[in-house]
Amino acid sequence: MLLRFLIPIMICASYTVTAQTTSCLNIFFSQNGSLKGDTLEVTVSTKGFVNIIALEYTTEWDPQVLQLIDAVQLNRVFFPNNIESPASGIDTQGSSQFVWNDPALIDDPGETLPDDTRLYTLRFLVKNKNITRTRIGFSPEKPAQFVYNNRGSSESVKSENIPVGVSANLVLKGNLPSSTLKLEQLCTSSADCKLGNIIPTISGGATPYVFFTRISNGTLARLRLTNLVPGKYPLIIVDAKNDTLEALVSLTAPAAGIGPSLQSLVFCSPSRPDSAVIRINAFGGVGQYAFDWSDDTYEISRNSSQIAVASNRLYSVTVTDSKGCEAILNNLSAQECIGNSSAVSLVISGASVVSGEVFCSKVDITNVQDLSAVQFAIRWNPEKLSYLTLKYGDDQINNSNFNLIDTQLGLVRFAKNYTPGINVTRKTLFELCFQAKLSEDTAYLAFDNQALPVEISTGVESIEKFSTYSGEISISPAIWPGDSDRSGHVDHFDLLPIGLALGNRGLVRNEATLDWRPQRTELWGKSILNSSLDLAFIDADGNGLIASSDTLAIQQNWQRKYQAGKPPLVLPEIRQNPIPLFVRKDTIKTRAMQSLSLELGTADIPGSNVYGIAFSIVYNPAEVDEHKIGFVPTASWLGIKGEQFLSIQRNDPSSGRVDVALVRGDQQEVSGFGRIGNLLLSLETSEAQRLQQGVSLEIRDVKLINKAGQTISTNAPQTVLPVSRTVGINEMDPTLSARIQLYPQPADQRLQLDLGGLHLREWTLMRFNGESIARGSSFDRPIQLEQLPAGMYLMRIHCDEGIAMKKCLVIH
Repeated sequence: MLLRFLIPIMICASYTVTAQTTSCLNIFFSQNGSLKGDTLEVTVSTKGFVNIIALEYTTEWDPQVLQLIDAVQLNRVFFPNNIESPASGIDTQGSSQFVWNDPALIDDPGETLPDDTRLYTLRFLVKNKNITRTRIGFSPEKPAQFVYNNRGSSESVKSENIPVGVSANLVLKGNLPSSTLKLEQLCTSSADCKLGNIIPTISGGATPYVFFTRISNGTLARLRLTNLVPGKYPLIIVDAKNDTLEALVSLTAPAAGIGPSLQSLVFCSPSRPDSAVIRINAFGGVGQYAFDWSDDTYEISRNSSQIAVASNRLYSVTVTDSKGCEAILNNLSAQECIGNSSAVSLVISGASVVSGEVFCSKVDITNVQDLSAVQFAIRWNPEKLSYLTLKYGDDQINNSNFNLIDTQLGLVRFAKNYTPGINVTRKTLFELCFQAKLSEDTAYLAFDNQALPVEISTGVESIEKFSTYSGEISISPAIWPGDSDRSGHVDHFDLLPIGLALGNRGLVRNEATLDWRPQRTELWGKSILNSSLDLAFIDADGNGLIASSDTLAIQQNWQRKYQAGKPPLVLPEIRQNPIPLFVRKDTIKTRAMQSLSLELGTADIPGSNVYGIAFSIVYNPAEVDEHKIGFVPTASWLGIKGEQFLSIQRNDPSSGRVDVALVRGDQQEVSGFGRIGNLLLSLETSEAQRLQQGVSLEIRDVKLINKAGQTISTNAPQTVLPVSRTVGINEMDPTLSARIQLYPQPADQRLQLDLGGLHLREWTLMRFNGESIARGSSFDRPIQLEQLPAGMYLMRIHCDEGIAMKKCLVIH
């Protein structure tokens, strides 16, 4: 809970190192051509040599095969004595240490060399000519370290293990092999505070590549390159043709502080100069954080924790993320708050709100004797706070005391004279009212001396010494149930994020409700692909599972809005031939409920990699009966409703628009073309006889997406449907309905049909919204009703003679 009337008079920023570090310094050993007589040359080169100020490693070879002669072609940055020469003409050690450092570089950026720079060349005498191959590389038993300039960090100079020494298999007889397998570079990184990764870049050879390491008994074992404990790993890379490369990889233990990064802030209290609040903000770790304070306060939070403190004490806090990585801040104090309060002050109250919430902050003046005048300006960030109105503190203040011309820019000016002067202990001058936007951040209401100098006057003079306290507004994330895409508007587009995230689990929201009001929520830390939309905002019912039940909030809060919505994320449109979306052109009958096929894609331009679609069908209420129009999805190439996809449709008679959305929920894209549903409509009786030009339908605002949420281009041409006043096969005929009998009425377990001599093509049992429940092409047995809920249903009977519609009441 935030304390009121707090001002951050100091921001003490204590940051740990970043949550992941990567090291790519490589030392390569390579044979310099074939054996020349008894002499063999090995070139030592480097990659990733950046800001280095010291280097140390030991090269190792078989002393029974090779004897070191000397080192030549030394790079200009090194000195001859950096490489140990053998003490005598006979080398029995089989190793040579390289040590280089330049203390003068500590205050400079360090030495940086281009990739593939030669450090030096080792020359060997081949002692045993019966051996065909031998190996040279890093010694696994001796240190291989480097020191680099780490400017910009708390440690200006840092030492680490050299991550990789790439060995060379030396060929002593014959020509060098023609293998193209090459290790271009190998990096190591810290996966978290305890584990690391090996990241090789390989070229040539024959894929796939397989990775092995040597275990204690010398045998090879498959090596997984991620989440490895620190240590040295002999790495063997084998391609599909059994060509091999070897390297010694040193995975350094992650530096202390890998994990959460911390920021500390101190807030002083204007009313109590001996107390304050210390807040710690955590970021960069994984999951939630545990805050363990030295005063025995323990709290688990998504991103921050704070305690009330005495200004003369020291505090510490240990912050641990969900992986067990921790960061520590010591010697935290609020010493700077002592003496920061003054008898006279202007105070703006703070608030802790959720995004979208409406709140008011008081502006108070305190401890003034004979107050005669006061003036100031208050500024805020309009991207975080949306100004609504102000409330006067008393009847002495009115609109003439304010300059409100710049409120949309985040500024208000105030000036007031008191005649005669008044004595004030604490007085509310006015309240500023805002709606918090979706910034999920901290906003400040601060006094702006540049816009209007802050002045407080008494009857005899201006007060020179007083304090001003800004108001801190902490905006927590909030969900508005039904607004899944956070656009600030509940509509059919909100179904698409539910389908994209269906089945994901996260934190349960406390006191969750579908009521239309902002509700505080903890973020899940997971988002839809290609979007920053946290999945917590899609879980409308707050049960911790994104499921079809979350669509109930869309239905309940349909077309509701709030002012703090975010603009929709615009992703690049997938470039291809636009997919047609259209109502199949058919003749409309004047006395019938019509069923028109709505189709996506054609045989020539089918839909490809489709996951969901949202669109609006716009009609003219003067032509179409606005209470007899709707969309019914059918089993189609998009899938089966309730099994493969979710759907929603709502008719808005006032605007002449039917909004529709369909989206899969199984992360499987589909391709195809043809009907995806039926548009049911009936003409206005008064207009049907004179619609000579036909009925116009238009499809607008189409959003067709793949499972990555990317938009697929579409083409939705306007459709004009001709009108016929003749009775056709698609029109309901009341004379046919009179001949057909459904019994018993009401029905319980079974339903029988008597066609009255008509010739059946198809029957369909459906709900009143047009949704099909059962269908068939014959009636040789009764329809079973045991599984149907009690209620009224429609039976559509399509015969050779026409179409009839019958009602059926089911009771149990």
